[in-house]
Amino acid sequence: MLQLLWSKRNSERNSELEEAQRQIDSDVWNISLEYVSALYDQASIEDLPFEKLVGEIATQPSHTAAPHLMKISSEWTLDTVEREFSRAFDNLETDPEAAVTAACSMLESVFRSIINARPEIDMPRSMEIKVLYKAIRDPLGLSPSKDVQESEIQADVRTILSALSNAIQGIGALRSHSGTAHGRERGFQRLDPRIARLAVGSASTLALFLIETWERKFPEDKLLAS
Repeated sequence: MLQLLWSKRNSERNSELEEAQRQIDSDVWNISLEYVSALYDQASIEDLPFEKLVGEIATQPSHTAAPHLMKISSEWTLDTVEREFSRAFDNLETDPEAAVTAACSMLESVFRSIINARPEIDMPRSMEIKVLYKAIRDPLGLSPSKDVQESEIQADVRTILSALSNAIQGIGALRSHSGTAHGRERGFQRLDPRIARLAVGSASTLALFLIETWERKFPEDKLLAS
């Protein structure tokens, strides 16, 4: 959209450039090469700040959960979540394997923070991500129980909750198979950045949902910033 608006703004200039290029490409020149070169140089100077702005916008987190997650994790002083969140998004293009590892660590940080805050939840012996999630699922009321009378909406929510466990396990498995937590072997295959974006986007949405659920269920656990 920004590119389209910028092109519209410079339509007269661009038309002049196109006409100059057309004349250069034709057999009869009515303008000099120096004139055409000067036109292109001026256009490049004018476009440079805009292209820089577009590039900066393109590198920012685009997931709608991002600003909400950062805000709520800051309010609850979940510094480990913030660090892993930033590391995940910062590495999406340059190191997608590290981004997946950070996304998984972000979820694990949420799980461990909840477990440490609730005296009724015992820290599991296994630190596997699926085991950590299972430990907090019932205390947060996220178990997709089928033993209650439900409306259509409740049934839909239960379906989504059932998928939570699969999504979390999938992110954990992706970290094990392609992340950086266990090192990189010789000749390893780079992960497609789009897969990393899927994992990071999913993890940030899940983390936001879990923290918001925690905040609603146990508001007394909120830690004040020192």
